[in-house]
Amino acid sequence: MKAIKYGTVAALSTALLASGLVSFIDAKAEEKENGSEVGYERTYNSDSNVNFIPSTGSTKPIDPTDPTNPNPETPVPPKEGTEGPLSIDFASDFDFGTQEITTEDKVYKAKPQAYEDSEKITPNFVQITDKRGSNAGWSLNLKQDYQFKNDTTQNKEIEGAELRFLAGSLVTDGKGIKPTTHEAKLDATNGSYSKIMTAKATEGSGTWLSSFGGQELVDEDVLNEENEVVTEKRDAGVTLSIPGTTQTDAVEYETTLTWQLTNEPGNGQGNEL
Repeated sequence: MKAIKYGTVAALSTALLASGLVSFIDAKAEEKENGSEVGYERTYNSDSNVNFIPSTGSTKPIDPTDPTNPNPETPVPPKEGTEGPLSIDFASDFDFGTQEITTEDKVYKAKPQAYEDSEKITPNFVQITDKRGSNAGWSLNLKQDYQFKNDTTQNKEIEGAELRFLAGSLVTDGKGIKPTTHEAKLDATNGSYSKIMTAKATEGSGTWLSSFGGQELVDEDVLNEENEVVTEKRDAGVTLSIPGTTQTDAVEYETTLTWQLTNEPGNGQGNEL
């Protein structure tokens, strides 16, 4: 009789447990359905996209000493850069000031770059921007169109005059891979191009400003507008050398320079030093 009693109790317990388990499962299923389950979570995916195209607008010069400055001063004279996705944004003019006629070999340093409404001066520079989005590289070259000249005087050209540029110091307001700068001399006798900056494939995207010879200016004894000897800052990265045997008259001589930017990666040409 005891065995029968025990068997009856065991069967009854099993039935009760089974009934409770079913109720528990039904409750959990209901919680999942109405979202009240503890730790309830579902995941779902959405897509997002943006498409870029090459820029066609111009780019203003950045600050050579603080490229992240949001309000850089405007270089003097202010000049519009070229438009398009690969552009020359700015290039300095090169002024070698007033010099005394001499029979000695001379090397003259350029005046620094000046700015509108500011006493700030910096080394002379050129700035390139690549907004093509292709990372394909480019080349910047420079030539002197003709010898320093003045057609109104007896000695119309400065024979043997030579412009030289030290390799530039690069700054950028972005995070691209930097191009390469080159030392160069210009040959006014045949108008050939000299390489100034070259960017291989993957290099030179974004804006790059090259200060010739670095960021530092040097003190130089020079003649001011009143022909008095004063000490002023000069840019040793851009120089004009003139042989002592060259005849010059008491006039101003001038020339023009042409900058050439091509989409040929790293393909400079001409008289690299």
